[in-house]
Parts: sequence; C-alpha cells; structure tokens
Amino acid sequence: MKELSKLEVFTQIKGFLKGEKGKKVIIFIGIIGMLLIMLSNFISGKDEKINLDTSSQAEQGFEQYEYQLEQRLEQIVGSISGVGNLQVMVTLESGSQYNYVTEKKSSTDKSSAQNGQSENKNTETQTVILSDSQGERALVKSETAPQVKGVIIVCEGGDDPTVKQRVIGAVTTALDISSKKVCVTRMSQDRK
Repeated sequence: MKELSKLEVFTQIKGFLKGEKGKKVIIFIGIIGMLLIMLSNFISGKDEKINLDTSSQAEQGFEQYEYQLEQRLEQIVGSISGVGNLQVMVTLESGSQYNYVTEKKSSTDKSSAQNGQSENKNTETQTVILSDSQGERALVKSETAPQVKGVIIVCEGGDDPTVKQRVIGAVTTALDISSKKVCVTRMSQDRK
C-alpha cells in the first residue's frame, strides 16, 4: 500500500466534505451533537430545579420573616399615643445563619524514632449529614435569625419630638438595635 502524505490526506478529506455525502455526514454529526446536548440538559435539569426550589424557599422564608417583623412593629408602634396612621419598613442584613452539628474524630499516630517514640494526635472535624427521602442535608444545631439592618417608620405624629422618641425607644428595645438604625418621619398629607 502506498503511504499518503499529510497534504494528500487533507486534500482527500476536503474533497469528501465538499461532496454530497460529506455534507450529509456533517449534518448527521451536527444533529447527533444537538441531541446529546438536549439530553444532557434534560437529565441535569432535574437537579437544577431542586436547587432553585431550595433557594426560592430560603428567599420566601427571608421575606416572610421581614414581613412578620413589620407587622409586629406596626401593632406595637401603632398603639403608642400620638402615632396615628403608620407604615413600617424593615430591612435585614442577610438570611439566617446556621450552626451545624459536627463530630470530631481523633486518631493517634505512633512512630518510633532512633531516640525514642513520638506520638502525633490528629483531630478531624466533620459535619453530620442526614439522608432521607428529600436527599442529604447537614444536621442543624441552631439557627440565628437575620440581623436587622434598619427600620423606617412613617407616621402621622412623626414630627412630634416626644412621639418620635417613644417610637425609637420601642423599636430599639423590641429589636435590640441602636437608635442609629431607626428612622422616624412624618407621613405626608397625601397618605393619611
């Protein structure tokens, strides 16, 4: 058999691809490639849906906590004399912080040297993982509620210094935040 040079092989492949059969082969390979891409997206799409649902649940919990704080503050502050109609807005730093259960595994390595024995203690900490019908997840030890970033209260009595001080006192005590994080202002005449 005659050995072909690289240039001759390249020329033959180029000629084949320009022909009718070559075009059909390229189209066939393209279709197979697209089918594989679609199949891989379909298979991995299930995992992505689970992750999206989890993050949207966390976001809904975050917004629900924010809403509950606003409602409770509205009830408390609304009962203060001179406040009148009001609107409350609470902003949070971030979502809940979780502290997970961990277990420590200690091991001791003993090695002998010429002068004597040495002992190395190793400690490895691992998070405890639970497996159930919903999948695997870390075991939560405690949850810290999101930190309040700031509170805005717009009320009819917001321009009265006495009312303003009472509102700020109630909010700072209820949320355990500094008065710098609380803004109380008068409601416009249009909103009453």
